[in-house]
Amino acid sequence: MKLQIEASLFKDYISAISTLINEVELAISKEGISAITMDDSNVAMVIAKLKNTSFLNYDVETETKLGINLNDLLTVLKRAKKDESVTLEEADNKLQIKVGPGRQFTLPIIELENTEQKVPELDHTVTIDMPIKVLSDSLKDIDVVSESIKFVANQDELKLLGEDELTKAIVQIKKNGETKITGELENQTIESKYALEYLNKMMLNLTTQVKVKFAKNYPMKIIYDSDKMSVSYILAPRVDNS
Repeated sequence: MKLQIEASLFKDYISAISTLINEVELAISKEGISAITMDDSNVAMVIAKLKNTSFLNYDVETETKLGINLNDLLTVLKRAKKDESVTLEEADNKLQIKVGPGRQFTLPIIELENTEQKVPELDHTVTIDMPIKVLSDSLKDIDVVSESIKFVANQDELKLLGEDELTKAIVQIKKNGETKITGELENQTIESKYALEYLNKMMLNLTTQVKVKFAKNYPMKIIYDSDKMSVSYILAPRVDNS
């Protein structure tokens, strides 16, 4: 196995996974690199795929699984300059990482238990395709007053609400050329509540647009998709006990 890729691209990929977990098993096949993992609280899942066409050099003969400490890997990747590439090779149960023209780092490959995860099949009622900056800024507005956020959608707009005993915030996002709202919304409103702590971690700068799928009191799916990689998060709803 020998892989060469732009350092900034690989750092973006690893960072998207590390928002939820510190250790992961990377599955390396002829098609690319993939990871499916849950956070320690079993509240959120990340599904991340990096396509083989994203690499400058991609030499993989047999499928390989590498258990990696993501914090250690990111520390190495941050040493790369913006225009540099990194080369990854496996040798003696270690991951060798060459950065730029003359630097090399070695990280241990670790054994992880119960790493195999299945992606659940979800049936969402609403799909919002919107600019990532609009969603990220809106979450920050709600975060001022609340630890949770309610998504409320109808045919014409997405409304985001947060409140506690004394304060309240509302953000209204109208359907327009940049924000598209589709789904089973005729003559009805769909709402569901989620933890802002997790949603804020899932705001990435991988693409200009992001897809958000949800249903009433149902797991949300956030999807980033580009020609080089795809990253999806699944987040369990926060259901009030009443």
